[in-house]
Amino acid sequence: MYVCKLCNHSSGSLKRFSEHFSVHRNVMNFDFPCGVPGCNRTFRNYSSFKTHVHRDHQPFSRKKDAQFFCVSTWNCPLCAVKCEEIHDILSHLRVHIKHGVEIRCPFANCKKRFSVRSSFASHISRVHNKLDQIQLDSTSSETGTVLTESAQENNQEFPGRLHSSDEESVTDDEVDVSADSFKHSLSLFYLKLEAKLLLPNSTIQEIIDTVQDIHALSQQNLIPKLKKKLEGIGITDDEVTNVLTLFKSEDLFSASNCKEFRSESTRKSHFKAVFDYVSPTEIYLGEDQFGKQRFCQYIKIQDTLKALFKQNSFIKDYKETHKAQPALQRTILRDVYDGRAFPKDEPLHSGH
Repeated sequence: MYVCKLCNHSSGSLKRFSEHFSVHRNVMNFDFPCGVPGCNRTFRNYSSFKTHVHRDHQPFSRKKDAQFFCVSTWNCPLCAVKCEEIHDILSHLRVHIKHGVEIRCPFANCKKRFSVRSSFASHISRVHNKLDQIQLDSTSSETGTVLTESAQENNQEFPGRLHSSDEESVTDDEVDVSADSFKHSLSLFYLKLEAKLLLPNSTIQEIIDTVQDIHALSQQNLIPKLKKKLEGIGITDDEVTNVLTLFKSEDLFSASNCKEFRSESTRKSHFKAVFDYVSPTEIYLGEDQFGKQRFCQYIKIQDTLKALFKQNSFIKDYKETHKAQPALQRTILRDVYDGRAFPKDEPLHSGH
């Protein structure tokens, strides 16, 4: 069972678990954990997490004459390092490439050589991603040789990978995405455009309006096909109408863009209600040489501090940090103790 650390969503399918994480892709300062037992890797963004799951933990494909590592002890041909896991072997070879050393692909019967890490990673993912199982060989455990065995004759598995039957048994699970989760994810994306990517509100509005129009065109293409399909399986006209009405009314993307996020003012109202959002103050600078109005923005420090001290966890960390200071230094006026309370403040990291 895979459990999401952000919302406690659980799923018996790694595929569904990774799909669920897309809801949290715009959460700032969150490391996406792999979730597979025995794999402790984390990723700074959802795209890297998804690529890792697809590349390293995809269900096995049955293939004769699959290649297997001898991973009892693998000796690096370039140095004295020994590795016992395939992940460690590949990571170690990438370190050599980083230091400017050309390496040879460690797989049997593969003579490719690489001096660029991205090329090496692409080669492993593209050419050697169909491994079925690992075969250990006691006779060559100290040589680091690579063996070639028939995938049909061995029942051991690649550590950390999922067997195809394990994944197939749970592929019918549905990803449960509530309306609130969807709206929260969308609001984080729009806030990211403004606060992190620093896009002006006029640009954000253009993005929302254009994408909404494209989405509406897609719906206009889909609805007639859905109607024809329903009529073709004998659904009555009234039932078809009810299904199409439900389909349109449950369109969360359109509903959100046409309500909470339809304008700059409604977005800011939503941000303030959901997050401890401090709206930037805009200053008019005048017109440039082309007659276009120019502005600058700043965030009020006082309003920022007020927002911070609404967080119970921040107040607690602040008090603990204050108590830790020597008595003589408590009389010195300073900021929030040089930001020492910030790294431990979970709401700041997870909500913004």
